[in-house]
Amino acid sequence: MFTEGRNLSEDEQRSGRPSATVTDDTTAWVRELLRFDRRLTVKMVADEVNMNQETVRLILTEESGMKKFVPRWCPEISKRNSALRG
Repeated sequence: MFTEGRNLSEDEQRSGRPSATVTDDTTAWVRELLRFDRRLTVKMVADEVNMNQETVRLILTEESGMKKFVPRWCPEISKRNSALRG
Protein backbone atom coordinates (compact mmCIF):
# COMPACT_ATOMS: atom_id res chain seq x y z
CA MET A 1 0.00 0.00 0.00
CA PHE A 2 2.97 2.33 0.50
CA THR A 3 3.81 1.98 -3.18
CA GLU A 4 0.33 3.34 -3.92
CA GLY A 5 1.02 6.51 -1.91
CA ARG A 6 -0.01 5.54 1.61
CA ASN A 7 2.12 7.28 4.22
CA LEU A 8 0.54 6.13 7.51
CA SER A 9 1.59 2.89 9.17
CA GLU A 10 -1.42 2.76 11.52
CA ASP A 11 -4.28 0.32 11.01
CA GLU A 12 -7.45 1.60 9.41
CA GLN A 13 -10.84 1.19 11.10
CA ARG A 14 -12.37 -2.25 10.61
CA SER A 15 -15.79 -3.65 11.24
CA GLY A 16 -16.33 -6.53 13.59
CA ARG A 17 -15.59 -7.40 17.15
CA PRO A 18 -12.55 -5.68 18.71
CA SER A 19 -9.75 -7.95 19.80
CA ALA A 20 -9.50 -8.76 23.48
CA THR A 21 -6.73 -6.86 25.13
CA VAL A 22 -4.98 -7.58 28.35
CA THR A 23 -5.56 -4.60 30.61
CA ASP A 24 -4.59 -3.90 34.19
CA ASP A 25 -8.21 -4.46 35.20
CA THR A 26 -8.48 -7.90 33.61
CA THR A 27 -5.08 -8.93 34.99
CA ALA A 28 -6.15 -7.83 38.48
CA TRP A 29 -9.46 -9.68 38.12
CA VAL A 30 -7.71 -12.94 37.16
CA ARG A 31 -5.20 -12.57 40.02
CA GLU A 32 -8.02 -11.89 42.47
CA LEU A 33 -9.87 -15.03 41.42
CA LEU A 34 -6.76 -17.14 41.91
CA ARG A 35 -5.97 -15.50 45.21
CA PHE A 36 -9.14 -17.00 46.64
CA ASP A 37 -8.88 -20.40 44.95
CA ARG A 38 -5.61 -21.50 43.33
CA ARG A 39 -7.20 -24.77 42.20
CA LEU A 40 -9.20 -23.06 39.45
CA THR A 41 -8.47 -24.22 35.94
CA VAL A 42 -7.77 -21.89 33.03
CA LYS A 43 -11.18 -22.81 31.60
CA MET A 44 -12.94 -21.97 34.87
CA VAL A 45 -11.20 -18.58 35.08
CA ALA A 46 -11.88 -17.86 31.39
CA ASP A 47 -15.58 -18.61 31.88
CA GLU A 48 -15.73 -16.38 34.97
CA VAL A 49 -14.07 -13.36 33.31
CA ASN A 50 -15.66 -14.04 29.90
CA MET A 51 -12.35 -14.21 28.04
CA ASN A 52 -10.57 -16.60 25.73
CA GLN A 53 -8.68 -19.41 27.49
CA GLU A 54 -5.44 -18.55 25.72
CA THR A 55 -5.70 -14.92 26.86
CA VAL A 56 -6.19 -16.07 30.46
CA ARG A 57 -3.23 -18.44 30.14
CA LEU A 58 -1.07 -15.56 28.88
CA ILE A 59 -2.16 -13.39 31.81
CA LEU A 60 -1.25 -16.15 34.24
CA THR A 61 2.09 -17.11 32.75
CA GLU A 62 3.48 -13.91 31.26
CA GLU A 63 1.76 -11.07 33.12
CA SER A 64 1.56 -12.68 36.57
CA GLY A 65 4.62 -14.92 36.36
CA MET A 66 2.70 -17.98 37.50
CA LYS A 67 3.24 -21.60 36.64
CA LYS A 68 0.94 -24.58 37.04
CA PHE A 69 2.07 -26.92 39.79
CA VAL A 70 -0.50 -29.66 40.16
CA PRO A 71 -3.06 -28.98 41.53
CA ARG A 72 -2.75 -25.18 41.90
CA TRP A 73 -1.34 -22.01 40.36
CA CYS A 74 1.76 -20.73 42.14
CA PRO A 75 4.18 -17.87 41.58
CA GLU A 76 7.06 -19.10 39.45
CA ILE A 77 10.22 -19.81 41.40
CA SER A 78 13.25 -18.71 39.50
CA LYS A 79 16.26 -20.99 39.15
CA ARG A 80 18.32 -18.45 41.05
CA ASN A 81 16.02 -18.58 44.08
CA SER A 82 15.95 -22.36 44.14
CA ALA A 83 19.76 -22.47 43.89
CA LEU A 84 19.99 -20.19 46.93
CA ARG A 85 17.78 -22.52 48.91
CA GLY A 86 20.13 -25.31 47.92
